[in-house]
Amino acid sequence: MNSEDKQNDLTRRSFLKWTAGGLLGAGALTAGIRPWEKSAKGVTVSQRRPAMGTFVEITARGQKEKKVNDFIDKAYDRIAKVDETMSVFKGGSRVYRLNEPGTKRTSLTPEMAEVLLEGQKISRKTGGSFDVTAAPLLDLWGFYGSELNVPTDKELETTLELVDYRNLSVDAEEGTASLADPRAAIDLGGIAKGYGVDQAVEVLKDGGLSAGLVNAGGDIRGFGSPEAGRDWKVGLQHPLKKNDLLSALKLYLPAVTTSGNYESFFTYQGSKLAHIIDPVTGRPVEDVLSVSVLTERAVKADGLSTGAFSQKPEKAIETVEKLDDTEIIYIYRSGSGGINVEVSGGLQDRVDASSYESGLNSSL
Repeated sequence: MNSEDKQNDLTRRSFLKWTAGGLLGAGALTAGIRPWEKSAKGVTVSQRRPAMGTFVEITARGQKEKKVNDFIDKAYDRIAKVDETMSVFKGGSRVYRLNEPGTKRTSLTPEMAEVLLEGQKISRKTGGSFDVTAAPLLDLWGFYGSELNVPTDKELETTLELVDYRNLSVDAEEGTASLADPRAAIDLGGIAKGYGVDQAVEVLKDGGLSAGLVNAGGDIRGFGSPEAGRDWKVGLQHPLKKNDLLSALKLYLPAVTTSGNYESFFTYQGSKLAHIIDPVTGRPVEDVLSVSVLTERAVKADGLSTGAFSQKPEKAIETVEKLDDTEIIYIYRSGSGGINVEVSGGLQDRVDASSYESGLNSSL
C-alpha cells in the first residue's frame, strides 16, 4: 500500500466507525453565525466537539447565555447516549450484543426500537438499497479492520445471503429485536447519526431556546431563525474539491444529509471506489459523487441519502418524489464522463442545477 493509499485508508477507517452503513456527511458549515453573538434579543452560542466518529457543531440561540450553554451540554449528552446504544464497535451497545455470535436476539431501548423501525421503513421505500443488515458485507470488504479486502465473487454470493432487512424482526411492544440467521449482523451507521442530531435538536427545543442548528459531520437539522428575517443556510460540499463548497443552500426543510465519496474511498486496480457498498449487489457504488436529501427529520434524511446513493438517478428521484416534504440533489458522472445534476420537483425553482453542472464540469 503506497502513502496515498494509506492516507485514504486512514480517512476511511476514521469515518467508518460511524459511517460503515454508507453515510459520509457533507461537511456542511453554518453560515453567518459567530461563536458568541449577543444582541438585545438574546445570545447565540456555537460549540464544536468530537462525537459519533466526527465533529458535532451545535449552534443555539436563547435569552440567557448560561441557559443556552446548559442545554448545549445536555444536547451533547444525548448524542453520547445514542452513540453508546447504537455503535457497532462499543461492547456495551445493543447493536454489539445483537451481533455477538450465538445471540441474535436482544432487548431494545425505546430509542433503538424507533431507529430500527425507521430503518426498515426506509428499506422498504428504497427497495433494499438501504439495509441495516449489511454489516456482513462491510466486514467482508474489510471496513471494520485495518486492511481492505476485495472479495471474490463466491465470497460475495455467500455473504449476500445474510443481507436482507426482512430477516430482522423488531417487536417494539415487547422491546426486542432478532435476526433470522445466526451469522447475520446489523450496522446502524447509515441512520443513527441522523437520529442523534434529531435527539439533540429536541433537547434544545424542549429547553425553550428560540433557534438552533446541529451539524454532525454533515447530518444537519435546524429550527427557528438565526436572526430576524434570516433562514439557516448550509454549505453543500464540492464533490471534487475536498476543501471547497459547491454552493450555499437554504434549509427549505428542517434537515439535510449528504452521502458522498469525496473523502472516504479506496483505489483498486486504478479505479477510485466509494466506501458506500450497495447492499443489493454487494459492491462499491461507482459514478455517483454525492446525494443530498432534505426532509423534516435528520434520521430520515440520513437513511434516504444512503439508500438513494445506491440507486440510479431516475430511481432515486422517483423514490423521493413519492414522499411528502422530501427533496433530493443527485450528482453523478454520466456515461460520457461529464457530471450531471438532477433535482426533485420541489427544488426545480430553488436550486440552479445547470449552474451546479457548469461549475462541476469546469473542475474536471
